[in-house]
Amino acid sequence: GLFDLQDGKTVVEENLTKRLYPASITKIMTALLAVKYGDMDEMLTASARVPEMEWEAQKIGIEKGDRMTMEQALNYLLVYSANDAAVLIAENIGKDYDDFIRMMNEEAARIGATNTHFVNPHGLHDPDHYTTAYDLYLIFRECLKYPEFRKLMHQDYYSTIFHDKDGNMRAIEVPSTDFYLLGTAS
Repeated sequence: GLFDLQDGKTVVEENLTKRLYPASITKIMTALLAVKYGDMDEMLTASARVPEMEWEAQKIGIEKGDRMTMEQALNYLLVYSANDAAVLIAENIGKDYDDFIRMMNEEAARIGATNTHFVNPHGLHDPDHYTTAYDLYLIFRECLKYPEFRKLMHQDYYSTIFHDKDGNMRAIEVPSTDFYLLGTAS
């Protein structure tokens, strides 16, 4: 789909409502809820669930007890596509992880993305996790209403210092995973 963001019209379309597996594009909805309901200065603490995911998943290595702000987690989520940052955000925006998933689906329905169903905040594969090209457009268009989101989409790297469970500093610098932004894809 190609859409005109000024008037919301569809310029070019093919299979706009075909259900697809969204993979890491899921993180756009996670980011939307973070900027809409989160406090960027809020300090988040990682639970034992945050680092628990398949070994090949994209992550920055957040461990139980690590502490960082919502803004730091959001940067890792969108710049590096960190799945562990997605779980950290989910556990702190909702009452718990499952509540955040409920919020994702309610927000999708609220903005008209009715052919979407989320089961996690990061997009690791699940057969019941799906969306459509048109629904992704609706979600992205909603994200563009938030200056915090627009700022994050243009970063080619992110570097910060956060603290582990013992209060020791951890510095992690990550490149963007957006090859178009980096100029390594055309």
